[in-house]
Amino acid sequence: MKRIKIALITVFVIFAVFGGTACLSNRTLGDPPAVQRGEFPFRLEYEFDGEITVIEDVLVGEFDGNDWNAGWGVHPTWRGSLLSGRERIVLFADDEIEIVYRPTRLSSSLGTFMGDRSSGMTWDSTPTIFRTRGDDTRWVSSADLYYTYNIRIISWEIAPPIRNTFP
Repeated sequence: MKRIKIALITVFVIFAVFGGTACLSNRTLGDPPAVQRGEFPFRLEYEFDGEITVIEDVLVGEFDGNDWNAGWGVHPTWRGSLLSGRERIVLFADDEIEIVYRPTRLSSSLGTFMGDRSSGMTWDSTPTIFRTRGDDTRWVSSADLYYTYNIRIISWEIAPPIRNTFP
């Protein structure tokens, strides 16, 4: 019985310490990176049902503070926007689904552009396309994009990630 009490107290203390640290230090841990804002011009050319469309805009990544979690420890978080003010670029939409390029959806991919290697992602020179159906949003592969939705990415150009320094 004594062992069970000690084990329960130990588990409680561990959760209290990690949880308390996260709550008390939310976005205040650590110093900001050297570069806190980056702009990445891009050009997306795609074909849908024989019609070619070209989209040009600028992805903006901004440092959004430091955060902490048990898996990554202290890490920077990022927010993104498009310079045009759009939230997403719609490639196709009907009554049921929407196919969009939404570069600001994932903080980790924005971190990759901002030179944050802690995101665990490597830079990929292909756009990340999502399919939204109701409340369900999922990534769409280029094969599904073509064979299911008849959308073909012709070309994709975006500025490469920046070099950044994290204290």
